[in-house]
Amino acid sequence: MKTIILLASLLFGSTTFAAQINSGSFNSETKKVELSVSYGGGCSTHSFELKLASGCMESYPVQCSLLLVHTTDKPDMCEAYITKNLELDLPANMLNDNYFERAFLTITGAGQTRVSFQLPAQQ
Repeated sequence: MKTIILLASLLFGSTTFAAQINSGSFNSETKKVELSVSYGGGCSTHSFELKLASGCMESYPVQCSLLLVHTTDKPDMCEAYITKNLELDLPANMLNDNYFERAFLTITGAGQTRVSFQLPAQQ
């Protein structure tokens, strides 16, 4: 498996790894998602972002699924198990569009780990 990851990273420039979500919430003051995540590695630069999975369900409030995307700048074959607290921005339009007011979000990480919460009302 490590050989496949190494070959893919050489061809495409970055490697996507899986990070498990331990817990999470939305901070109304900073307007950021706060996640506790765990992942293997320790020798490369790891970055994280949230991406809208497949649109939102038309309900009130709207329900959206997001994916935690975890990439590295180069293959990370180190075997440390890292737990880290992250502060992540939501996709740009989610905080500026009334459509997402009080939206119910579910963020999925590795192994179907997930966290759900509701966004606050727009002000």
